[in-house]
Amino acid sequence: MKLTDFPNEILKNVVANIPLNSDLARVTLVSHRFKNLTEPLLYRIVHLDAEPLEECPVGFIPTLKRTDQLIATLKARPELGRYTTAFSLRVTHFPWYQSYPQISIIRRMPGLRKLSYDPPAIHGGGTPTECKDLTAQRFDFSHVTNHYDEDGGRLWLELGVPLEIVAKHLWGPSVRKVQAEKLFFTDKFEHEHWLDQRRIRAGLSAVEDLRFLNCCPRIHGDSVTAFLNAVIHLRCFVFEIESPWEPLMVPNDPAHEVDLRPALLAHLSTIEELALSTTGHALRNYQPVQSPGSFVQWTALKRLAVPYATLSHAMLHEVLPPQLEELQLERLNCCEEKPAGPEDDLVLFRELAKNKEVCVPGLKRLIWWLQHPSAQDPNDHNLSQLSNVEGLALETFKNVGVRFEWISTPFFKDTPFGQRLYEW
Repeated sequence: MKLTDFPNEILKNVVANIPLNSDLARVTLVSHRFKNLTEPLLYRIVHLDAEPLEECPVGFIPTLKRTDQLIATLKARPELGRYTTAFSLRVTHFPWYQSYPQISIIRRMPGLRKLSYDPPAIHGGGTPTECKDLTAQRFDFSHVTNHYDEDGGRLWLELGVPLEIVAKHLWGPSVRKVQAEKLFFTDKFEHEHWLDQRRIRAGLSAVEDLRFLNCCPRIHGDSVTAFLNAVIHLRCFVFEIESPWEPLMVPNDPAHEVDLRPALLAHLSTIEELALSTTGHALRNYQPVQSPGSFVQWTALKRLAVPYATLSHAMLHEVLPPQLEELQLERLNCCEEKPAGPEDDLVLFRELAKNKEVCVPGLKRLIWWLQHPSAQDPNDHNLSQLSNVEGLALETFKNVGVRFEWISTPFFKDTPFGQRLYEW
């Protein structure tokens, strides 16, 4: 029996198991029949690496060969764009950020559901009206923040344009998730036009999942608060910064005051997952942080990741909601006037285990995250005692049905919560 003798339904299942787009493209060359079967899969997920056709001097925009080819193809055969449900774009040349033709591409993908920009164009506009089914958007500004010196983008950093770019995309009718990586917050920004008072009062944005990952140190509180106030019902909020918590919660300079608590409290009945974290360069001396308060009244909260210092050193069972299922605590001894030792940690663990059934009966997993020892004092005698504490904690929580994990890493993205929340 020949392969061509099988019905289309079986052949569709066969080509659907081809993992590489390059192999799918070869299948389209077999015959018109295989081309018709394969093209919907080939264009279902489109990733475009926008690279220059040739090197050119600074100030000139290189020819975008792959981009031009994709636009030309979608113009000639608009049915191909209707197959696309996920599109990711990676741009590597600074001048492109200013005027990359991203809208010309995604307008030809009306069935788009997931969209990723690395990074988006400065003047790219918001979500096209043609994309009525778009539910998730990701914006990665790593290339901008890593290369702005050599590419001439310092002015952009000082203006804080990425806030404006992200704000534009909160208002899509079906958008539920917005994820932004490597943002930089400054006191000069243009996002008020998109997060204006009328919209904030009305709470028009239907976004339920808002993630600010690996943000740069310069923080301006009003900008973050404006995003939180612009959402109706928030179910997931992640805010990770590369700076100490002191300027975030208890600033010495009122101009840079950031207190997310009032804005977050508006969502305490809907938030199911909350992650507030520092990473990498956060391990240097700073003042004690202000507690965000108890989470007992957060009636929907099931997954929580916070530095332990933000809980004002309270006993854990006193500040956690009863329905909480997973807890990741970040231990930052460098922010404490009198750093806690492993024996203090063990007291916390035993008290939580003792009161677990009464106060936090839903707890199934506890992750104790110690910032990487290489970032701390190598002579810290506490580090040598951690292995003993880990063994005792494992036994303590095993008896009450809680999975305990002790981890050591400098980066939030390498923690269990971070690995899941960074996924796209």
